[in-house]
Amino acid sequence: MAPLLRRTWFPVLITMLVVQGVLVWLVIPVLNTLMRTALNASGVDGLNQTSILDVLGAPLAVLALVGFALVATVFALAELTVFSVIAQLGFDGERPTPRAVLHGLGAVARKVCRWQGLVLIPYLLLLLPLSHVGVTSVLTEHIAIPKFVSGELTKTTAGTVLYVVVIAVIAYAALRFALSLSFLTGGSRSVLAAMGRSFTQTWRSQGAIALVLLAIGGTATITLLLCALIGAGVVALVPTPAMAGTALGVLDILRFLALGFAAALAAFFLVALARLREGGSLQMPPRRTRRTGRATVLPTACAVLVIAAAVLLAAPRVVADAEALISAPPAGKTIVIGHRGYPDAAVENSLEGLTAAAAAGADMVELDIQETKDGGLVVLHDSTLQRLAGDPRAIYDLTTAEAEQITLRQGDHTAKIPTLDQFVRTARGLGIRLLVEVKPHGHEAPDFAAHVVAAMDRLDPDRTDMIQSLDHDLITRIRTLDPERATAYVVGLQLGDLPRTGADAIVIEDWSYDSTMLATAHAQCQLVYVWTVNDPSLITDYLNRGVDGIITDNIETAVALRQVARDVTNPVSRYLQQALRRVALG
Repeated sequence: MAPLLRRTWFPVLITMLVVQGVLVWLVIPVLNTLMRTALNASGVDGLNQTSILDVLGAPLAVLALVGFALVATVFALAELTVFSVIAQLGFDGERPTPRAVLHGLGAVARKVCRWQGLVLIPYLLLLLPLSHVGVTSVLTEHIAIPKFVSGELTKTTAGTVLYVVVIAVIAYAALRFALSLSFLTGGSRSVLAAMGRSFTQTWRSQGAIALVLLAIGGTATITLLLCALIGAGVVALVPTPAMAGTALGVLDILRFLALGFAAALAAFFLVALARLREGGSLQMPPRRTRRTGRATVLPTACAVLVIAAAVLLAAPRVVADAEALISAPPAGKTIVIGHRGYPDAAVENSLEGLTAAAAAGADMVELDIQETKDGGLVVLHDSTLQRLAGDPRAIYDLTTAEAEQITLRQGDHTAKIPTLDQFVRTARGLGIRLLVEVKPHGHEAPDFAAHVVAAMDRLDPDRTDMIQSLDHDLITRIRTLDPERATAYVVGLQLGDLPRTGADAIVIEDWSYDSTMLATAHAQCQLVYVWTVNDPSLITDYLNRGVDGIITDNIETAVALRQVARDVTNPVSRYLQQALRRVALG
């Protein structure tokens, strides 16, 4: 692969810049227009758990979403196959000229413009990004199983086994189909034929493929780490925010180059393996005699102009953004909210967990309440007792007294189900605020919202605590009944703008968060909380972004990282804090 990269590094660089330019100036605007069309046609602000039925009920919205998927698939396919086309040309001894590359992409386009091309939509937009096997598109790099799904599954042995099995199946399938695009660019007549050949030719190669791809990614990561450390040395010599921002901006550009060349190497390896499996040779024939004169000078000049234009357009913006990040005030206003108390120290939603969360330094504690058979309110997340008590009964089939007798087990901890009264009174004694999530199970009394409002007014007349819910109609009703009570609308999945709500805060799931949401919410005098954030690097990221609250299971870690963020004020430390996050390519 090294000889091939030496021959093609310049076309690879040009291709990376062109692809990025097409993404920024064409693809993203088109995708934004299609998404906006879908949202406008269905009369909603964003695609989430509440609005999905409205969107699917509008024919124009569905058509726009289909167009969205097709445009994303076409770009992802072009982005992922272009390096395979360059590799095929290199192994054939051909120069990867723009005409030759476009010709190769055109041959692929003719194959996918049949019904079999539909198979590529789940392959490119789901299987590859979920597995992280092979080369993935910049459009799909953030596609992952939402953490609130994986987090809930891994809380039980059966769920953990299911999650591991699903991940293993996804990774196995991705490894078996890893050569699909290589065969597609190498002569297979159809998409299904290419995928079939990949499946048969990778019978005993999955481990080797995974190791080589990991080695490519690891090499790029180590290279970036060295560049980050060199940048830290430069900033140490000139410890100013301007130098730190410049060094961080340069690291961003190097990261883009490292990602591109890692993708090219991965594609070259997969093409080489596909050729070997088909009995071909990797001995590259000598290049054809290079033409001289205008035929050579003009393409080279155009390529140099592309590079110069990219640098002139991108570098100042990247450096300015990085410098602004370095110069931003230290993080410190973000509050830490314990997710269901402190599950690492006690059973979730228990009085013991509430006490542990307060001792760990949480500013608020999030809890879940449900209505019992006799109209009581108890603190419990699941509608049944199966996960925490091994009891198949539902909470709405039990009276409050019966629910209080249930012993819950989580890890090495046990606890009883508390009532809302017990939880709030304990919180008042500890001096900690609550974020009360109302979880309707569908068996509540007709006046459920009024019941919750009356209970909270009785227990918390000063309105210290906040009420939230995934049910938009329910939280709207609660806000109407008690407009002085702070409320929050919980969003599990959001594509598009922030949802239109009169709630005081929007609680957005980590996967759906976008930096524009915070500015939009603050302009509307709303707060933004992000859930559930447990990874230390993500906690640091959200602290630096200045979100209003982080809902986490790792309270002590979040509190400690917030203090670090407050204390880190010198340019070298702030540079390292940001630079080390950019080293990871995953």
